[in-house]
Amino acid sequence: MKKSEIIHMPEYFDRYIHLTDDVTVYEALQISLDELLNAPIQKWKDLGERTYQEGKWTIKDILQHYIDTERVFCYRILSIARGDKQKMLPYDEETFGTSAKANR
Repeated sequence: MKKSEIIHMPEYFDRYIHLTDDVTVYEALQISLDELLNAPIQKWKDLGERTYQEGKWTIKDILQHYIDTERVFCYRILSIARGDKQKMLPYDEETFGTSAKANR
């Protein structure tokens, strides 16, 4: 499915969906893999624990946020795919970010 084929745009997620290209899931995965292979790892290492402003996340915090979010959404989609009828718990990225201690 491409973005242009989405009939009902889920509220809240629409802001993220609108940022994506209109490609298939397979194309999106290939783009992600290519971007990961070309990630500026040394630049990220050089940043260390610096942030652009007091109280903002470091590169390690950001990467940990990506990992946490991927895990949360994988669990959610698995639950939906398996017919789980339980209410999904909210995901507070600020709480996760604070307690992750990615810089340690």
